[in-house]
Amino acid sequence: MAEEDQEARSHSGETDAAPWQDEKRTARLMEIIELYGWPSPGLVGDEASSAAWLIAQHSDADPEFQQRVLEMLEASVEDYPGKAENIALLTDRVAANTNQRQRFGSQIGCLNGDPIPRPDLADPDQVDQLRTDAGLEPLHVYLARFDEHCTDLARLPIDAGCQPVSGVEALFSRNTAVLVGELHGTVESPAFVAALTCTAVSYGYEVNVGLEIPDDETQVVETFLASDGGPRARAALLAGQFWDTEFPDGRQSTAMLDLLDDLRQLKLNGAELSVVLLDAAGAADRDTAMAQRLLAAMAATPEAFAITLTGNLHSRNVRGVSFDADYEPMGFLVSEALPAGAVLTVDVQYSGGSAWTCSENGTCGPNTFGGNIPGLDPDAAPAPAVAIDSEGNADGHDGHYYVGELSPAGPAADQAD
Repeated sequence: MAEEDQEARSHSGETDAAPWQDEKRTARLMEIIELYGWPSPGLVGDEASSAAWLIAQHSDADPEFQQRVLEMLEASVEDYPGKAENIALLTDRVAANTNQRQRFGSQIGCLNGDPIPRPDLADPDQVDQLRTDAGLEPLHVYLARFDEHCTDLARLPIDAGCQPVSGVEALFSRNTAVLVGELHGTVESPAFVAALTCTAVSYGYEVNVGLEIPDDETQVVETFLASDGGPRARAALLAGQFWDTEFPDGRQSTAMLDLLDDLRQLKLNGAELSVVLLDAAGAADRDTAMAQRLLAAMAATPEAFAITLTGNLHSRNVRGVSFDADYEPMGFLVSEALPAGAVLTVDVQYSGGSAWTCSENGTCGPNTFGGNIPGLDPDAAPAPAVAIDSEGNADGHDGHYYVGELSPAGPAADQAD
C-alpha cells in the first residue's frame, strides 16, 4: 500500500494522473488495526511499520482516524528509530487538517511566493528546539527546500491570466471546499470568485463552482456556458425568470453575469469546471436545500475542489444568528457533514463604497456602506487579499478576503435593455 501511495503521488500534476485513492488505503489500515492493533516494528518489522505510518499520514479525509493513530503511537507503541519524527509529522498533520496551529511547522503552504507553515505555529520561539528534540532539521533549512516550488506556484496565476490575489494559497491547503460570503450587488466579490476559480484551475484542480441562483435556471445557465457568449447567448440567459425580476436583490447583477462569462471562457479553454446552482426553487428551507445540492455535487466529483459564492449569512459555519438562535446556515450544515478541516469559510471585508441592494420596502439601487474593518488603513492594505484567522471568528468564518472599496453592480437585465 505504501508503494501504491508513492506511485500515485509521483504523477501529481500530470494531466492524466489517476486519483490517489488514499481513502481505500485508510479503510484497509483501519481493518488491520482492528484485528491486530498498530502494526509496530515488533509485530511487522521496521519497513512495514513505516509504511503503516505513511498511510495514516496521508489519511487526510479522516482526521479523527489520524488522531487515533497519533494517540496509539504516543501511548502504546515501543520506541523505534524515527518514532519521534513520525509523531511530530503526524501531530502537525492532525493540526493542519483540523485548522489548529502546528507545533513543528512541517505542513507547508505558500504565501506570496514564500513557504510558510499552514496553519501557523503554536510557539514560534520554541519550534526549532521542538524540531531538534524530534530529530528534525531546523525550520529555516526545511523551508528552504520549498523555495522553488512556492516561486513556481506564485507565478502560475499570472501565467494563466488570472487576477493575482495575495495570500490565495492559504485557501488551497487541504480543503475540499471554500465557501465565499458576499454582500450582494458588488463588482468585487464575483470578481474575487472568478480569480479564485482561475487560480484553482491553473494549479490543476477540477472545480465545482456553486452559485446562489435557483436550480430551475440550470438548463439556461448550462446553455450559456456552452455558447460563444455573444449577444444572443446573453439575451437568452437574461430572459430567465431569475434575471428578469422586479426585485433584483444584487444576485442578478452585471458582476454575476461577468462571473458566468469568465467561467464560460475557462471551460472553453479546457478547464474541468462545473457550475452548480445551489438555490433550490420553492424550498421550505433554503440553507438545507443549498447544503444538500453542494454535498451532492461534491459526492459526485470527489476529486474536485468546490468554491461557492453566497450571501455571507449562508456561508457561516456556526449555528445561530442574532435574530434566530436555531438558524442553521448552509456553511454550518456542510461543515457538519464533512470531515473536520474540509471546509474553509471566508467573508468579504472592505474599506467602504457602495453596493446595489434592496430595502424591505422594495426600493432597489446603490447604497453606501462604511468599511467593516475597524482601524483599517486602506492605503496599506493590498486588494484583493486573503487572510485566514487561526481561531476563526465569532461571525462563523475562518477568515476573510479584502477587496478594497466596493463598487455597485446593477441588474444585468437593465444593461441588456
